Amino acid sequence: VTGHSHGLIIAAAVASAGNEDLFAVASKKALGWLMLIGGLPLIVSPQAPLHPLAVADSLPHEGRPSPMAVVQGALREVVDIVLQKYNKFVGDNDSAQVYLSITEAQDQFVISGNLSSMAQVIMNVRKKAAAQNEDQSQVPFLKRKPQVAVRYIDTNAPFHSTHMAAVAQRHLAYVESKGWTFDSQHMHVPLQTADKLDLRNADADLTRVLAERIYLEAMDWPKTLLARKDITHVVDFAPVSQPADAAIGNLRDRTCRTIDGHGIALVCSDMVSDHASTSPIVRPLSHLFAEAGPSVVSWQGQYNPALVKTRADGAVRVDNRLQRIIGLPPVVVAGQAPTTARPEFIAAASRAGYLAELNINQVASEMELISKVTDTATQIQPGHGIVLNCTWSDQQAWLPAAIKTMVQDHYLPIIGLTLDDKPSLELATEFSTLHTLGLRFIALKPQTKEQIYIVLDIADKVNPLPVILQWFGGRTGGSHSFEEFHLPIVQTYSTIRQHDNVVLVAGSGFGDGEGALPYIDGSWGQFVDGPFMPFDGVLLRSRVVISKESNADEHVKSLIAQAAGLDPFDLAGLFEYSSEISNGDKLGVISVLDHKKRHLHVVSNRAARMCKGLSDILSQPTDKQPKMLRARKTEVIDKLNSDFMRPWFGKKADGQVADLEDMTYMEIIDRLVSLMYVARQRRWIHPSYRNFVAKFAERAAMRLYSHGIKFEQPHPPVHYDPVLDEIETIRHCYHQDIHTQLVASEDVQFFLSLCLRPHQKPVPFVPVLDENFALYLMSDTFEQIEDLEAVNDENREDAAQRVLIPQGLVSVNYSTEINQPLASILDSVNQGIVQGLLTSQYKSDPDLVPQVA
Repeated sequence: VTGHSHGLIIAAAVASAGNEDLFAVASKKALGWLMLIGGLPLIVSPQAPLHPLAVADSLPHEGRPSPMAVVQGALREVVDIVLQKYNKFVGDNDSAQVYLSITEAQDQFVISGNLSSMAQVIMNVRKKAAAQNEDQSQVPFLKRKPQVAVRYIDTNAPFHSTHMAAVAQRHLAYVESKGWTFDSQHMHVPLQTADKLDLRNADADLTRVLAERIYLEAMDWPKTLLARKDITHVVDFAPVSQPADAAIGNLRDRTCRTIDGHGIALVCSDMVSDHASTSPIVRPLSHLFAEAGPSVVSWQGQYNPALVKTRADGAVRVDNRLQRIIGLPPVVVAGQAPTTARPEFIAAASRAGYLAELNINQVASEMELISKVTDTATQIQPGHGIVLNCTWSDQQAWLPAAIKTMVQDHYLPIIGLTLDDKPSLELATEFSTLHTLGLRFIALKPQTKEQIYIVLDIADKVNPLPVILQWFGGRTGGSHSFEEFHLPIVQTYSTIRQHDNVVLVAGSGFGDGEGALPYIDGSWGQFVDGPFMPFDGVLLRSRVVISKESNADEHVKSLIAQAAGLDPFDLAGLFEYSSEISNGDKLGVISVLDHKKRHLHVVSNRAARMCKGLSDILSQPTDKQPKMLRARKTEVIDKLNSDFMRPWFGKKADGQVADLEDMTYMEIIDRLVSLMYVARQRRWIHPSYRNFVAKFAERAAMRLYSHGIKFEQPHPPVHYDPVLDEIETIRHCYHQDIHTQLVASEDVQFFLSLCLRPHQKPVPFVPVLDENFALYLMSDTFEQIEDLEAVNDENREDAAQRVLIPQGLVSVNYSTEINQPLASILDSVNQGIVQGLLTSQYKSDPDLVPQVA
């Protein structure tokens, strides 16, 4: 038995009761103790009253001031720091110290001190805490205001602190004089404490031990509950919780949260029905007398993966929820543009025996998508499926119809859909129809704890369609959130597991089996003082950019191999979202802003550092950016030209930097060709660029000559291009005005409108410093890692420094070998998991693994 705070004396009385007579004697002693606990502090150590203004200030916020208060929503480390700073401020004045007196839960604590000190500490917390419902999702984790709630406890003394030393001494003297003492030798059942000590075996006087534990010593309720590993039930004998007894209800909730996932049932003496609680671990008292008893399975027991052996070839593989949905190992390649946008890469993963998501974010039409998916389907292994990774909000107009056509008319094996969008309930209705088309699942990527709950609401609406919750946190490559990876999952794991159609997958920081195993078997939960919390699978994303099958340029892969990452527990670096903090001047990974104000993790080459240097501009509203850019115009243009894949467009024939309106028509045309056409390879970087040049050349001809020239031609044969041919005709055969006439203001606007045409590949330059600067700079961010000739066809090593290269803060540690086969990368993770499970669950003996067909 045990007790919470003063409840320890009740537990001692129960432990002392070998029969009804002894129980009556022990109960009288306990009642005497409780009377003293309530009255002695007022006599021995009364609290000095607060000024009425201080009381009035507190009433609408934390309630009526008292010597104890509950702090909810903060980590232990944060509470410790706050109290250490205050106690250092008051110095040697022991009576003014404030103590952390009770640990109620992982994120809930009680502090104790005199009224004046408590009021000062709590007022300081209130000033620094975030307002209710304040959005801090775009604030780095360690820079956020604490989202805490503080409320005073209705008590008259600062229990569980040294402030109560005099009261404890008076208490001991009184109970000894009255004979209200307890003897450890008369305890009939164990009396458990947080330090795993059975007070029956206490060497010291039990009466003194009990008094010190109630008055003086800090208490840890979670450690008390989990002090023994063989506990299967916690029986709560608290009375029915009425509104006036909110503390009882809160204690029951904290107890439930603490034991949740450990395989422990909470049996409540006041419950008469199974339906009286929504928690899956709470049981009524009647279940204690049921024949089978109130069994509760731990999260480890429910979600821990097993191994199975295929009878045909003897291969040992993981068997868990994700594997049963996709039919392949629970190690998946997530969508990572541009690497996973190629059917050949998806096919390589399939040949290796794994699933990779086909990225279709750059696909602009139904016909283009059908062509790409058909190409993929012809290359993957028979029986394997295709998962589309898309941005639903950009492709919603035609994507649902395209999926229906591909599945029903073309019989393409599409088994799932992964959305890069922010989850929203509006999508749930459309997702419900996907299950009828034969899709096995949808996958969503929440970036905050609040978005996790939205995903769970969507899962309820689309049930029984499985929903894969892909959790990346703030350390992933490319687009990332500002969340610490583990804490949001710790806070939501219990709720997630109450949704049978939700599959939980971890998506960042993985590169080998040793790093992935703790997440698959759930042992990572031990690192945060929680139960085992298994994930159903792991995702690799930027890790595969360095693979042999990736089309990333060799010089890009070389930079990835040189980049240093972070240890998963280097919190300072992870919370600053930069491995440069830990690695000094060595190439690392940093976070930059894109045109949608999303944060991207990229290798810290020259391009990344340039973008990082512009963060103070890119973080501002778009209407404020032009003025800031103009103030740094020379610096920005110089950096674009020396360090970035998209240089400043304005350039005179003699090489001098210029603005667009200071260029002639021929200078603009020549500049376009130099940036959009790779002369040494005789190719346009993208077909839309050819049309761009043709349209502007046509505009120039119409402006300067009496007749226009149509440049829109069918796609030219190899080594011949009508657009380039006509440009040479203009250059040599027409009036010299095209070489000397500055571009008209109307044509400047026409040029800029061409730069922003929809369904066109973003232009490979920055034409002007206006409100679209971020769009010119950062859209289509990672595509150029596969085409360095388009950036600098004479020096690919320099070009690799000019492109943005996606990499994760942790996973980059594993990318040390360029052109490592994709199968080798994926096998190292999967086989590492298999070997780890074989060791921990099957005594390293494959013969103990059950066989399946």
